[in-house]
Amino acid sequence: METFEFESDLWIWRARREDGWTFLSVPVEVSDEIRELALARPPAGFGSVRVSVTLGSTTWQTSVFPGEDGRYALPVKKSVRRAEAVEAGDTVSISLRVMLPDIQQDPRASRRRPRPQNRVIGSIRSARISTTPEIRMMPPTAYATGSILAVST
Repeated sequence: METFEFESDLWIWRARREDGWTFLSVPVEVSDEIRELALARPPAGFGSVRVSVTLGSTTWQTSVFPGEDGRYALPVKKSVRRAEAVEAGDTVSISLRVMLPDIQQDPRASRRRPRPQNRVIGSIRSARISTTPEIRMMPPTAYATGSILAVST
């Protein structure tokens, strides 16, 4: 996978200023390439894309989030800022790699769905319904299917 290297300024997110949430903006050209690479995977929450990032001698995994200006925002954890002695307003050098499923190895990897855990254990072909039915639940093994059995009295 391609690694992107760039420089960017650290900034504090206005909505969480009191908490000190610190980000950097990924350049437009790199953001465009990340967006293209992300099309190969299922969409994630908020349009985020998983990445591996290196700042100085510190490497961590996080997600980048799309911004209104078309660029991705990259959160920089407090532990990373402390380890690298950087703060909001500093310009930092970043190495970023997008983490995608290895579809070269298994082309079905991005399409694979988990198998359902519930099984149909039986069905009712016909039933007589009276005005005062007695309703009984199926055994606990059938609860997952949401089935009930209505028996006439």
